[in-house]
Amino acid sequence: MLGIEKQHEWLKIQEIVEAFLYRKGVSRTQWQDLFYYVHNISCWTDHGGEDLRFRLHEELKKYVKACEKNIANSDEGRLLEAYIAEWINFSIVYTYLPMPFQSTENNTSQAGRPDVKTRSIVRAREPAIRKAALSLVENERNGEAIDGQLITGVQESYVALFEEDENPLDTYESFFEMNYIDQSANFYSQRAATVMSENGVQSYMNYAEARLSDEKQRCQRYLHYQTVPKLMKRLVEVLVVRFQEQLYAEFRTLIVNNHLDKMKQLFRLINQTDNGVSVLLDIIHDHIKSDGIKDMKESAKTIVTDAEKYVEKLRLRGRPSIPDDPRQGLPRSSE
Repeated sequence: MLGIEKQHEWLKIQEIVEAFLYRKGVSRTQWQDLFYYVHNISCWTDHGGEDLRFRLHEELKKYVKACEKNIANSDEGRLLEAYIAEWINFSIVYTYLPMPFQSTENNTSQAGRPDVKTRSIVRAREPAIRKAALSLVENERNGEAIDGQLITGVQESYVALFEEDENPLDTYESFFEMNYIDQSANFYSQRAATVMSENGVQSYMNYAEARLSDEKQRCQRYLHYQTVPKLMKRLVEVLVVRFQEQLYAEFRTLIVNNHLDKMKQLFRLINQTDNGVSVLLDIIHDHIKSDGIKDMKESAKTIVTDAEKYVEKLRLRGRPSIPDDPRQGLPRSSE
């Protein structure tokens, strides 16, 4: 229990703490005074540090309740803005407010750290917050301009929403990452089939490659870096693996028609799957074998009567023609 004099100092502490919590502004002098008052009570009052920690905890509980109320009362159109504003301030509180109270504890590893459950700040509207963030992502996929900082802010808050005994990414992975990946896969599942059926394989290859690139960049902008390989693996399953048979069949046609650029594009897509490249190599092997046998059958008479001529034909196949006159095609000198 604080004496009358120390109670007066606590009221000064409380005034500064409330100004800090509720964004009323704290001057440099007030911030320095806060250190002084906390140190004075901790050092010169029996159980003063314990009493201050209890009082700070009560102030923080009231503050978190106010945050919850502000978020809960926000309409759908302003929900993310309200949440991000509260979260940014909460992060500042969690980072800086403990500093003056570090002298109240012997253990400096978590000295003065606000003892509040950080998840409670989003508890009232968590599903709606997540849904609103994912809706923004879908709007961007559909070509709308959005405020990407709102998505980034939600992601960062989920990463920070973990209890002391948890993996720091557990909450983020369970509540946000998993839903983001599922939504992304669902978004492209039906669209991919439509593009393939309406536009054919080669146009679909353009679509799949562009969408995979877009989604990788979007994930790098908005989500935790560890999400990128998980998302890409899932989207490759949706955009490439599902259509492997059509792609393999098209690869055979591209070989026959010698469409090298499209062959390279198809290889880039298949190369992102687990075993697709080996199938492409088998297709190439079969083509070489089949084409060689066909050519030998067509050239059977030449092979029997003049094998050297056939070997020379193979050697020259594919060699670019060379003009008889090496100077052909060069600019004429002016006379």
